[in-house]
Amino acid sequence: MTKVTLSLISHTNVGKTTLARTLTRRDVGEVFDQAHVTEISEAYSLVRAAGNELFLWDTPGLGDTVRLVRRLKKSGNPIGWFLHQVWDRSLDRPLWCSQEALRNVREDADCVLYVVNAAETPEDAGYVAFELEILAWIGRPTLVVLNQTGAAGESSEHIEEEWRAFLDRHDIVRDVLSLDAFGRCWVQEDVLFHRVVALFDGEKKEAMLVLAQMWHSENLGVFERSMELIADELAATATDREALPGVFPSATQKQEAMETLGKRLDVREERLWDAVINAHGLEGKSALEAKQNIDAYVVMGEEAMTPKKGAILGSMVSGAIGGLTADIMSGGLSFGGGLLAGTILGAFGGAGLSHAMRFLKTGEEPAVSWSSEFLDGLTERLILRYLAIAHFGRGRGVFEEDSAPTGWTHSVRATLAARKPRFASHWSEAGLPQGTQRRIAQGLGKDVTKAVASILNHAYPESRL
Repeated sequence: MTKVTLSLISHTNVGKTTLARTLTRRDVGEVFDQAHVTEISEAYSLVRAAGNELFLWDTPGLGDTVRLVRRLKKSGNPIGWFLHQVWDRSLDRPLWCSQEALRNVREDADCVLYVVNAAETPEDAGYVAFELEILAWIGRPTLVVLNQTGAAGESSEHIEEEWRAFLDRHDIVRDVLSLDAFGRCWVQEDVLFHRVVALFDGEKKEAMLVLAQMWHSENLGVFERSMELIADELAATATDREALPGVFPSATQKQEAMETLGKRLDVREERLWDAVINAHGLEGKSALEAKQNIDAYVVMGEEAMTPKKGAILGSMVSGAIGGLTADIMSGGLSFGGGLLAGTILGAFGGAGLSHAMRFLKTGEEPAVSWSSEFLDGLTERLILRYLAIAHFGRGRGVFEEDSAPTGWTHSVRATLAARKPRFASHWSEAGLPQGTQRRIAQGLGKDVTKAVASILNHAYPESRL
């Protein structure tokens, strides 16, 4: 078995343990807004494949780097040994922990992931120069990870360029990568591990390549499962119906039918997000905002009856049904089935009557369902919510959804607009007798997956999705 070891190193309180939690999908270490939280180095297994195993070491944060550099430079003489083993161990615990951790890294690490706070400029982060001396003392290839690069979905290209220019003169630094522990996406983790592959040669390189591929495969499995769950939810919503009692349902009965339909949506969405959040190694629940406006509901037969679409069967509407038309318009509802026979047929003549007769022969009973406009909006909302989960770093604690970044919203809307005919065909099929939920879910699964993959590939061009 080939073991590959990555060591996380950073100045204290930069977000190193938060990144460790995000990568391991576990609540490792302690995460507080204070210095020297991690006192000992701990190793965590990240992934295994073909007899190879990848470990991640989380080390104590580096505090007083000036004194630390001096201690390390003297570590080979008797005075240095005394200061470390006796003085620091008893009187300066954080400094002693840092020295112990760095010795372990020097002996065991294959690669160093040096985490910096990218919210600071390289010049303002005065400790970096001293810590680069420490990295040179360790002598392992180093990949600088830029943490705290901004809100999820925001571009960090200019930040990365600034840090690259600053670090370019340091030979120990082999690469620079933006990977915000609080708002990274899983596709960026794939990029991280493939950047690490490039730092190795020989057996380690071969092992790391296999491990990186396994990491990608596991993440891809979570992605595909999430897309399947979202497609199932969309198909269930598109095919859901709540029958209206009789041919003349009252306003109360209409409202009750709509509320019943909405409650079923709430229950399904809660199950959906519990499953997606859990699949990503997170905890918590997403607050539901179904936005069940009355205009989101329709009644089967909309195509033949909805006045706002100009489809009043080609006839003039007499005063006899003016009240019904107003009711339809104000509620966003249209009625079909038996209701036509009792109220509308007498008001139409000629072509209008023949259209009405053909509609009656369909045998459909009045039933409340969701409009295609609502389903379009639901698709957008589900994808945005997925992106929030996929970017949520575990170190932030229990999942809570923030407002979607403007860039995400624009990207999702543009992507779905380009695919609108595809989704419209699914909504149309859902209104047909032969449009089974399973078949619609299969079609939606392909289109949702392609849409989200396009969004992620555009946001992260290096990704291999």
